Amino acid sequence: MILTLKLNNPLFSTIKKLGMFLIGLLFLAACGNNINKLADESLGEIKLNQEYGYVIDLDKLANGKSIETSVRVVINPINNGIKAGYQLTENADEAKNQVIISGKPMVKGNISVDVQWGIYGNMSYSPKLFKKRFIINVVERSEE
Repeated sequence: MILTLKLNNPLFSTIKKLGMFLIGLLFLAACGNNINKLADESLGEIKLNQEYGYVIDLDKLANGKSIETSVRVVINPINNGIKAGYQLTENADEAKNQVIISGKPMVKGNISVDVQWGIYGNMSYSPKLFKKRFIINVVERSEE
């Protein structure tokens, strides 16, 4: 006795529908939101009109090589005296993706530096996008 599976068999139709559903589910999972929001980080307290400088190494934060064109930096409030910019530094055989924060704050309160960047994927994992907020607390300068 030979068992044959006909194409119009209801069992074949059910298996075909289940297979299509699983493939569709796989595509949805692969195209999902791949943003990793890292915890906010305080960069400490500084005085009004005091010179400030801080360097953020994006490659260390994400455990991967940052994509140069994916880096975005936004400072709030605007016109506060602090500036931040992305810099790719290449020394010898090493390239560092850094955000450099510098300046003299002219406003009291919290200044936030929002950084977004992506890293390359490989055979084991897909590319990822990261977001992190750095907060600088500016206080009134005390008279000495």
